[in-house]
Amino acid sequence: MKLTSQLTNFDVLNELSGNDTKFLKEMLTTYLEQLPKDLNLIITAHENKNWKKTGDIAHSMKSSAKFMGVDEMHKDLSEVENLCRDQSQLNKVENLVSNVYEMGMTVIMELKQKLREIG
Repeated sequence: MKLTSQLTNFDVLNELSGNDTKFLKEMLTTYLEQLPKDLNLIITAHENKNWKKTGDIAHSMKSSAKFMGVDEMHKDLSEVENLCRDQSQLNKVENLVSNVYEMGMTVIMELKQKLREIG
């Protein structure tokens, strides 16, 4: 998966925060603390072929992704959740989880950059 554009929609975050820089920093910092943990959890659950846990983690991650304006990751997490829940087309889950991981790493870089920009 080649990423060429920004994944995080900062317009959504600015609107959500009411352009309150302090609140925006808190949101970014909180997500930056949680996202790496969630990425490791979903990778581990998938590697262990624990489909229920993979789906449960995808479910918990997708609301945060939507809230943070990362719609592409939200879409893939929704698909992971549905496939794992239905125990269908599990061969697709590996690519989706890999995409989520790559997007997550990119989002982490984007959020760190945004935090540097806003001071």
